[in-house]
Amino acid sequence: MICWGLIFVSLVLLLGTWWTGREIRETILLDAGNFPAGIEPRSAVISYPEWTWVDQPGKIKVDITPDQVRSAQIPGELGWFMEVRVDAPGVVVRPPGSLTQPLVPGKPVHFEWEATPSQGEEWKGVIWVYYQVVNKQSGQTQEIPVLAKQITIHTWSLFDLPLSTTRWLAISLLGIGIGCQILAMIRYPKATHRMMRQFSFPKKH
Repeated sequence: MICWGLIFVSLVLLLGTWWTGREIRETILLDAGNFPAGIEPRSAVISYPEWTWVDQPGKIKVDITPDQVRSAQIPGELGWFMEVRVDAPGVVVRPPGSLTQPLVPGKPVHFEWEATPSQGEEWKGVIWVYYQVVNKQSGQTQEIPVLAKQITIHTWSLFDLPLSTTRWLAISLLGIGIGCQILAMIRYPKATHRMMRQFSFPKKH
């Protein structure tokens, strides 16, 4: 029974290292109080995992979706862009820095990162969203902050071990459990046979 228990615990631990928390989704209307005339109202849909393992990448997604009812036309002399970045001290964020994409009326804009924490308990970050308005004639750029959203993702680790070490530990325990069970079956065949009969289904007559 000890061998079977070791096999069960190692399998649970191994499968658990690929498990992440449920995805949290929040929809926020971007602050349009100081927008230049003609900017199309939009909302930000932010998605991130509730928790993840240390050293396990978690996906952070930001979708900037237009308000189809109140959509506006972009003046031809202006170029409009969305700039988004994730600030998270102690976390490796890929791709790093700010991401920028052009705005097309009525079309959503998608941004995505992988954030890998290097320490346990939890980490906090801030998602920054800006409008960029570029005057095509003068080349002047106006950057308008419209959202600063703080997020918190909880992290887990086994005795502060790296995720790769935890997986190798689970695989090692699984191998030990299987080897232990094989030796037990060879050394104590009668006891193994009795145990198998206890868990077998009765034969139909």
